[in-house]
Amino acid sequence: MTSLKSRIQGCARAQFALTAALVVFTILFYALAYRPRQAYVQQLGDEISLQREQWMSRQLDARRLPDVQASLQKLQVEMAGIDSLPATSDAGDFVKQVGDLANQCGVQNLQVAFPNGGSTSDRFRQYPIQLKFQGDFLKAFDFLRRLESIHRLARPNEIAIHSLDPAAGTVEVDMSLDAYFAER
Repeated sequence: MTSLKSRIQGCARAQFALTAALVVFTILFYALAYRPRQAYVQQLGDEISLQREQWMSRQLDARRLPDVQASLQKLQVEMAGIDSLPATSDAGDFVKQVGDLANQCGVQNLQVAFPNGGSTSDRFRQYPIQLKFQGDFLKAFDFLRRLESIHRLARPNEIAIHSLDPAAGTVEVDMSLDAYFAER
């Protein structure tokens, strides 16, 4: 028969072995199961946050869509009034129309310049045009208003109005625009 002391020592060793096994199991569980799973959960949380931000950004873009569609329809209505782009050789006719408008409106010293050759796509050619003229403010405004109503596809880029004589209301206008012509 084993003595009580040896049994107590055996139980103590078994208790120590079970404690050591429990510590080793806990460390292995943390290293092999818990920590990788937490990293995966963190990664999923980051992806969810990113997707949520993208979704909110797209939702904001979608709210702007009706405004963009309305603007597009307005531009399509404006384009419907223009049958087709005039031919490139029609650039001289455009300058003549601008000159006739200047005479009708009473502006003086009209200068029309083509700063460079413009750019070309497969369907049209874009000509940058510089206009410079003088006149009283009302005549200059009338000229600009009539210039806008010409049935030509032209887009103003910049305009600068300088006062020459404030007492007389005389102004000098520098304007750049792009005129579009069909590439044939």
